[in-house]
Amino acid sequence: MSCFRIFCIALLASVLVASFHVPAFADASEAAAVPAGGIQFKKGKNISMEREDLFISLDKIEATLVFKNHSHKNITTLVAFPVPEYYLDPTGHSAKFEDFSVNINGKKIKHQIDKRAVLKGKDVTDVLERMDIPWEDDNYNADDLNERDRIKLEKLGILTSLGYPLWDISKKYYWKQTFPANGQVTMKFSYTPHYGWDSNYNEGDEFPNNPTKVYKDACLDSAALQWLKKHNHPAVQEVDYILTTAKNWQGPIKNFHLIIEKPSEKGIMSLCWNYEIKKTGPKRFESFVKDFVPDKDITVYFFQ
Repeated sequence: MSCFRIFCIALLASVLVASFHVPAFADASEAAAVPAGGIQFKKGKNISMEREDLFISLDKIEATLVFKNHSHKNITTLVAFPVPEYYLDPTGHSAKFEDFSVNINGKKIKHQIDKRAVLKGKDVTDVLERMDIPWEDDNYNADDLNERDRIKLEKLGILTSLGYPLWDISKKYYWKQTFPANGQVTMKFSYTPHYGWDSNYNEGDEFPNNPTKVYKDACLDSAALQWLKKHNHPAVQEVDYILTTAKNWQGPIKNFHLIIEKPSEKGIMSLCWNYEIKKTGPKRFESFVKDFVPDKDITVYFFQ
Protein backbone atom coordinates (compact mmCIF):
# COMPACT_ATOMS: atom_id res chain seq x y z
CA MET A 1 0.00 0.00 0.00
CA SER A 2 1.36 3.41 -0.87
CA CYS A 3 0.63 6.66 0.90
CA PHE A 4 -0.24 10.18 -0.24
CA ARG A 5 2.23 11.48 2.32
CA ILE A 6 3.58 9.93 5.50
CA PHE A 7 1.21 10.22 8.45
CA CYS A 8 2.99 9.88 11.77
CA ILE A 9 1.79 10.57 15.26
CA ALA A 10 3.96 12.57 17.60
CA LEU A 11 2.36 12.16 20.96
CA LEU A 12 3.38 14.39 23.80
CA ALA A 13 4.73 13.05 27.03
CA SER A 14 2.95 15.73 28.98
CA VAL A 15 0.62 18.63 28.65
CA LEU A 16 2.26 22.02 28.73
CA VAL A 17 1.44 25.08 30.76
CA ALA A 18 0.26 27.66 28.25
CA SER A 19 0.06 31.42 28.16
CA PHE A 20 -1.47 33.82 25.65
CA HIS A 21 -0.29 37.18 24.39
CA VAL A 22 -3.17 38.67 26.37
CA PRO A 23 -3.25 39.57 30.06
CA ALA A 24 -6.37 37.59 31.04
CA PHE A 25 -7.21 33.92 30.81
CA ALA A 26 -9.95 32.86 28.39
CA ASP A 27 -13.11 31.30 29.74
CA ALA A 28 -14.18 27.96 28.28
CA SER A 29 -16.66 29.70 26.04
CA GLU A 30 -14.33 32.45 24.84
CA ALA A 31 -12.52 30.75 21.97
CA ALA A 32 -12.20 34.14 20.27
CA ALA A 33 -9.76 35.17 22.98
CA VAL A 34 -7.06 33.07 21.32
CA PRO A 35 -4.90 35.70 19.61
CA ALA A 36 -3.33 35.67 16.17
CA GLY A 37 -0.24 33.51 16.41
CA GLY A 38 -1.89 31.03 18.76
CA ILE A 39 -0.92 29.63 22.12
CA GLN A 40 2.58 30.18 23.44
CA PHE A 41 4.07 27.86 26.06
CA LYS A 42 5.97 28.62 29.24
CA LYS A 43 7.72 26.56 31.88
CA GLY A 44 5.56 25.57 34.83
CA LYS A 45 6.95 26.54 38.23
CA ASN A 46 6.12 24.82 41.53
CA ILE A 47 4.27 22.01 39.73
CA SER A 48 5.87 18.59 39.30
CA MET A 49 4.79 15.46 37.49
CA GLU A 50 4.55 12.74 40.11
CA ARG A 51 3.52 9.96 37.74
CA GLU A 52 2.87 9.25 34.10
CA ASP A 53 1.26 6.08 32.76
CA LEU A 54 1.48 6.05 28.98
CA PHE A 55 -0.21 3.48 26.74
CA ILE A 56 0.73 3.41 23.05
CA SER A 57 -0.88 1.32 20.32
CA LEU A 58 -1.96 1.87 16.74
CA ASP A 59 -5.59 2.14 17.81
CA LYS A 60 -5.47 4.10 21.04
CA ILE A 61 -3.37 6.48 23.08
CA GLU A 62 -4.03 6.87 26.78
CA ALA A 63 -1.97 8.97 29.14
CA THR A 64 -2.61 9.42 32.85
CA LEU A 65 -0.57 12.13 34.52
CA VAL A 66 -0.51 13.09 38.19
CA PHE A 67 0.69 16.62 39.04
CA LYS A 68 1.53 18.13 42.41
CA ASN A 69 1.46 21.80 43.36
CA HIS A 70 4.30 22.32 45.86
CA SER A 71 3.33 25.88 46.73
CA HIS A 72 1.01 27.06 49.50
CA LYS A 73 -1.26 28.87 47.05
CA ASN A 74 -3.66 27.69 44.37
CA ILE A 75 -2.22 28.05 40.88
CA THR A 76 -4.71 28.75 38.11
CA THR A 77 -3.46 28.82 34.55
CA LEU A 78 -4.27 27.71 31.04
CA VAL A 79 -3.10 24.19 30.29
CA ALA A 80 -2.73 23.02 26.72
CA PHE A 81 -2.26 19.63 25.11
CA PRO A 82 -0.85 20.05 21.60
CA VAL A 83 -1.36 17.04 19.37
CA PRO A 84 1.17 16.52 16.59
CA GLU A 85 0.82 18.26 13.29
CA TYR A 86 -0.71 16.10 10.59
CA TYR A 87 -1.11 16.15 6.83
CA LEU A 88 -4.31 16.37 4.85
CA ASP A 89 -5.41 12.86 3.91
CA PRO A 90 -7.57 12.56 0.79
CA THR A 91 -8.19 8.88 1.53
CA GLY A 92 -10.17 9.84 4.65
CA HIS A 93 -8.66 6.91 6.56
CA SER A 94 -6.60 8.83 9.11
CA ALA A 95 -7.92 9.95 12.47
CA LYS A 96 -7.95 13.68 13.22
CA PHE A 97 -8.21 13.52 16.99
CA GLU A 98 -11.99 14.03 16.87
CA ASP A 99 -12.37 11.70 19.85
CA PHE A 100 -9.83 13.56 21.98
CA SER A 101 -11.05 13.66 25.59
CA VAL A 102 -9.77 15.10 28.86
CA ASN A 103 -10.67 13.87 32.35
CA ILE A 104 -9.64 15.84 35.42
CA ASN A 105 -9.78 13.90 38.69
CA GLY A 106 -12.14 11.41 37.09
CA LYS A 107 -14.51 13.94 35.53
CA LYS A 108 -14.68 14.68 31.82
CA ILE A 109 -14.27 18.38 31.07
CA LYS A 110 -14.89 20.61 28.10
CA HIS A 111 -11.93 22.00 26.21
CA GLN A 112 -11.30 24.46 23.42
CA ILE A 113 -9.24 23.97 20.27
CA ASP A 114 -6.71 26.30 18.69
CA LYS A 115 -6.34 25.22 15.03
CA ARG A 116 -3.73 26.48 12.58
CA ALA A 117 -2.36 25.73 9.14
CA VAL A 118 1.42 25.54 9.34
CA LEU A 119 4.26 25.05 6.89
CA LYS A 120 7.64 24.03 8.30
CA GLY A 121 6.76 25.61 11.64
CA LYS A 122 5.39 28.83 10.15
CA ASP A 123 1.74 29.81 10.59
CA VAL A 124 0.17 30.25 7.13
CA THR A 125 -3.46 30.31 8.26
CA ASP A 126 -4.00 33.97 7.40
CA VAL A 127 -2.47 33.55 3.94
CA LEU A 128 -4.87 30.72 3.12
CA GLU A 129 -7.93 32.36 4.66
CA ARG A 130 -7.37 35.59 2.74
CA MET A 131 -7.77 33.47 -0.41
CA ASP A 132 -10.87 31.72 1.01
CA ILE A 133 -9.09 28.37 0.96
CA PRO A 134 -10.75 25.67 3.13
CA TRP A 135 -7.42 24.58 4.62
CA GLU A 136 -8.91 21.75 6.74
CA ASP A 137 -10.55 20.06 3.76
CA ASP A 138 -8.81 16.75 2.98
CA ASN A 139 -10.06 16.85 -0.59
CA TYR A 140 -8.94 20.38 -1.34
CA ASN A 141 -7.45 21.08 -4.75
CA ALA A 142 -6.32 24.31 -6.32
CA ASP A 143 -8.57 24.16 -9.40
CA ASP A 144 -10.74 27.02 -8.15
CA LEU A 145 -7.81 29.34 -7.42
CA ASN A 146 -7.11 32.20 -9.75
CA GLU A 147 -3.75 32.03 -11.50
CA ARG A 148 -2.20 34.88 -9.49
CA ASP A 149 -2.97 33.30 -6.11
CA ARG A 150 -1.87 29.86 -7.29
CA ILE A 151 1.49 31.16 -8.48
CA LYS A 152 1.95 32.99 -5.18
CA LEU A 153 1.27 29.85 -3.12
CA GLU A 154 3.62 27.81 -5.30
CA LYS A 155 6.40 30.36 -4.78
CA LEU A 156 5.78 30.26 -1.02
CA GLY A 157 6.01 26.45 -1.10
CA ILE A 158 2.43 26.09 0.14
CA LEU A 159 1.26 24.28 -3.01
CA THR A 160 3.06 21.92 -5.37
CA SER A 161 3.19 22.72 -9.07
CA LEU A 162 0.31 20.25 -9.47
CA GLY A 163 -1.80 22.07 -6.89
CA TYR A 164 -1.40 19.64 -3.99
CA PRO A 165 -1.41 21.22 -0.50
CA LEU A 166 1.83 21.06 1.48
CA TRP A 167 0.67 22.62 4.74
CA ASP A 168 0.04 20.69 7.95
CA ILE A 169 -2.76 21.03 10.49
CA SER A 170 -1.78 22.02 14.02
CA LYS A 171 -4.20 21.56 16.91
CA LYS A 172 -3.85 22.50 20.56
CA TYR A 173 -6.52 21.51 23.09
CA TYR A 174 -6.63 23.86 26.04
CA TRP A 175 -8.61 24.68 29.18
CA LYS A 176 -8.34 26.65 32.40
CA GLN A 177 -6.95 24.55 35.24
CA THR A 178 -6.56 25.12 38.98
CA PHE A 179 -3.83 23.22 40.84
CA PRO A 180 -4.80 23.31 44.54
CA ALA A 181 -2.24 24.40 47.11
CA ASN A 182 -0.12 21.44 48.26
CA GLY A 183 -2.51 19.18 46.34
CA GLN A 184 -2.57 16.86 43.38
CA VAL A 185 -4.41 16.85 40.06
CA THR A 186 -4.88 13.75 37.91
CA MET A 187 -5.31 14.27 34.18
CA LYS A 188 -6.26 11.53 31.73
CA PHE A 189 -6.12 11.92 27.97
CA SER A 190 -7.46 9.52 25.40
CA TYR A 191 -7.69 9.59 21.62
CA THR A 192 -7.16 7.65 18.42
CA PRO A 193 -3.72 8.36 16.95
CA HIS A 194 -3.18 9.79 13.51
CA TYR A 195 -0.69 7.61 11.67
CA GLY A 196 0.00 6.07 8.29
CA TRP A 197 2.23 3.85 6.27
CA ASP A 198 5.93 4.55 6.34
CA SER A 199 7.02 6.46 3.24
CA ASN A 200 10.42 4.71 3.12
CA TYR A 201 8.82 1.49 1.94
CA ASN A 202 5.58 0.38 0.31
CA GLU A 203 3.94 -2.88 1.30
CA GLY A 204 4.50 -5.47 -1.41
CA ASP A 205 7.84 -3.98 -2.48
CA GLU A 206 11.12 -5.65 -1.67
CA PHE A 207 12.11 -4.73 1.88
CA PRO A 208 15.28 -2.57 2.16
CA ASN A 209 18.50 -4.60 2.18
CA ASN A 210 19.82 -2.58 5.11
CA PRO A 211 16.87 -2.00 7.46
CA THR A 212 19.14 -0.77 10.29
CA LYS A 213 20.10 2.17 8.09
CA VAL A 214 16.60 2.94 6.83
CA TYR A 215 15.08 2.55 10.29
CA LYS A 216 18.00 3.79 12.35
CA ASP A 217 15.69 5.25 15.02
CA ALA A 218 14.12 1.79 15.53
CA CYS A 219 17.28 0.28 17.10
CA LEU A 220 16.55 -3.09 15.50
CA ASP A 221 18.12 -5.93 17.48
CA SER A 222 19.24 -9.33 16.17
CA ALA A 223 15.85 -10.93 16.83
CA ALA A 224 14.07 -8.18 14.90
CA LEU A 225 16.50 -8.51 11.99
CA GLN A 226 15.94 -12.26 11.88
CA TRP A 227 12.18 -11.71 11.80
CA LEU A 228 12.54 -9.21 8.96
CA LYS A 229 14.62 -11.69 6.94
CA LYS A 230 11.79 -14.21 7.17
CA HIS A 231 9.10 -11.64 6.39
CA ASN A 232 10.46 -9.52 3.56
CA HIS A 233 7.15 -7.83 2.70
CA PRO A 234 5.96 -6.47 6.05
CA ALA A 235 3.64 -3.58 6.62
CA VAL A 236 5.51 -0.84 8.50
CA GLN A 237 3.76 1.70 10.72
CA GLU A 238 5.11 4.01 13.36
CA VAL A 239 4.01 6.06 16.33
CA ASP A 240 6.11 9.00 17.50
CA TYR A 241 5.96 10.28 21.05
CA ILE A 242 7.54 13.56 22.14
CA LEU A 243 8.90 12.83 25.60
CA THR A 244 11.10 15.90 25.98
CA THR A 245 8.13 18.22 26.61
CA ALA A 246 8.04 16.81 30.15
CA LYS A 247 10.88 19.22 30.90
CA ASN A 248 8.32 22.01 31.05
CA TRP A 249 7.40 20.84 34.54
CA GLN A 250 9.43 21.10 37.73
CA GLY A 251 11.93 18.26 38.15
CA PRO A 252 11.85 14.76 36.64
CA ILE A 253 8.88 12.48 36.11
CA LYS A 254 9.09 10.67 39.43
CA ASN A 255 7.42 7.48 38.21
CA PHE A 256 7.16 6.77 34.50
CA HIS A 257 5.31 3.69 33.21
CA LEU A 258 5.38 2.92 29.50
CA ILE A 259 3.04 0.33 27.95
CA ILE A 260 3.27 -0.61 24.28
CA GLU A 261 0.82 -2.98 22.64
CA LYS A 262 1.47 -4.30 19.15
CA PRO A 263 -1.48 -5.02 16.82
CA SER A 264 -1.01 -8.80 16.67
CA GLU A 265 1.02 -11.59 18.24
CA LYS A 266 2.67 -12.41 14.91
CA GLY A 267 4.22 -9.01 14.27
CA ILE A 268 7.09 -7.28 16.07
CA MET A 269 7.68 -3.85 17.52
CA SER A 270 10.95 -2.01 17.99
CA LEU A 271 12.13 1.30 19.44
CA CYS A 272 15.23 2.99 20.80
CA TRP A 273 14.92 2.86 24.58
CA ASN A 274 17.76 3.05 27.10
CA TYR A 275 15.78 1.41 29.89
CA GLU A 276 14.66 -2.11 30.62
CA ILE A 277 11.51 -3.13 28.79
CA LYS A 278 9.85 -6.50 29.36
CA LYS A 279 7.30 -8.50 27.45
CA THR A 280 4.35 -8.90 29.83
CA GLY A 281 1.79 -10.42 27.49
CA PRO A 282 1.37 -11.88 23.99
CA LYS A 283 1.22 -8.37 22.53
CA ARG A 284 2.26 -6.16 25.46
CA PHE A 285 5.58 -4.66 26.58
CA GLU A 286 6.18 -2.54 29.69
CA SER A 287 8.90 -0.37 31.18
CA PHE A 288 9.14 1.35 34.57
CA VAL A 289 11.54 4.26 35.14
CA LYS A 290 12.15 6.23 38.33
CA ASP A 291 13.04 9.94 38.24
CA PHE A 292 12.82 9.97 34.48
CA VAL A 293 14.31 12.94 32.63
CA PRO A 294 13.74 12.32 28.91
CA ASP A 295 16.61 13.53 26.75
CA LYS A 296 15.05 12.48 23.45
CA ASP A 297 11.75 11.51 21.92
CA ILE A 298 10.82 7.98 20.91
CA THR A 299 9.47 6.34 17.78
CA VAL A 300 7.78 2.97 18.06
CA TYR A 301 7.84 0.87 14.88
CA PHE A 302 5.30 -1.86 14.23
CA PHE A 303 6.21 -4.48 11.61
CA GLN A 304 3.40 -6.81 10.57
